[in-house]
Amino acid sequence: MDIWSHGKMSGYFLNLYRVELPHLFRELGVREEESPSSFIHLLKTKMEVRLMEKTLAEKDEAFRQRMKVIVERWRALHAKRAQLKDHVQKSGKIIKENEEVRILALKIDSKEREENMQKESELLKAKMKLEALRKEHLKLCKKVQKYSVFKKYLEDVVKISQFEDIVEVASRYALLVRTHKDLLQSQQGHKELTEQDKVLLEQYRAEKEAEMLQYKSKLAQLKLRFDQAQTDIRLWETCWTDIQNRTSKKTKKLWSIKLAIHDLFQSTNMRLNADCKVSVDDSLKQLDMIKQFIQYLKDIHLCGGQEEAPVSSYTDEAKGGLTCPDNEVSVGWEGKEENPTDIVD
Repeated sequence: MDIWSHGKMSGYFLNLYRVELPHLFRELGVREEESPSSFIHLLKTKMEVRLMEKTLAEKDEAFRQRMKVIVERWRALHAKRAQLKDHVQKSGKIIKENEEVRILALKIDSKEREENMQKESELLKAKMKLEALRKEHLKLCKKVQKYSVFKKYLEDVVKISQFEDIVEVASRYALLVRTHKDLLQSQQGHKELTEQDKVLLEQYRAEKEAEMLQYKSKLAQLKLRFDQAQTDIRLWETCWTDIQNRTSKKTKKLWSIKLAIHDLFQSTNMRLNADCKVSVDDSLKQLDMIKQFIQYLKDIHLCGGQEEAPVSSYTDEAKGGLTCPDNEVSVGWEGKEENPTDIVD
């Protein structure tokens, strides 16, 4: 519909006039140069053009009329479509309302049926109960007739006993029955308690037996550990004895070494006529003094070619060359520190 609107149609025809007609005129201009009767031909052509424009105008008017008819039909179609849509919506609402009414009616009907069935069931139960009560009434009537003999018997009992009337006899009997029932219940309760106590006693006995077995197992394990400990004690006692013996031997050896060092130190002092104040127990300092003396003798020996001087001639040199160690660490022949434990070993 929008494609064939009035504006677009006018544009189409204007384009036709502006593009096609000049081209036609140009062709006609060429022919005019070639033909002597071009003016007449041009007039004919103009007449044909006017005729063609008139034909096109008539066709345009017919086309417009057809388009108007189509537009009217299209609008009518849209109106009918809207009416149909509205009608469908209204019909859907009506159908929905009818469906809701139908469902509500079905629910009400179902509820009424359930209520009726319930009332019928209650009525049937009431009839059955009434029938049972009638039967019970007949039974009681028969029992009254059957036990009417006892009434006279109870009246005779009241006359010869301390009771005043039959009701008191019945109440006394009911009391005795209730007391007997209470005694039976108490006896049953004591019996149940006794059974429960037996069960609990068996459980307690089983638990204690299990604990005893655990304790016996632990005791056996402890005995094994005790035996192992005694074996280990004997082994460690033996090791301790060996250690004490070795310690005693090493102690004796150490004292022998100390005595030997002290003797060497005294000999060195006597040889050098020196009086170094060194503690008797300080074996390291004494040993250091001895090493210095031996080094001094080695130096003398290395000099070579000289006669050995008497002791009195080099004691002063020894005194000057040797120094009593104070708290310095003794150094060996090659300048290495000496470990006192190596000397002991």
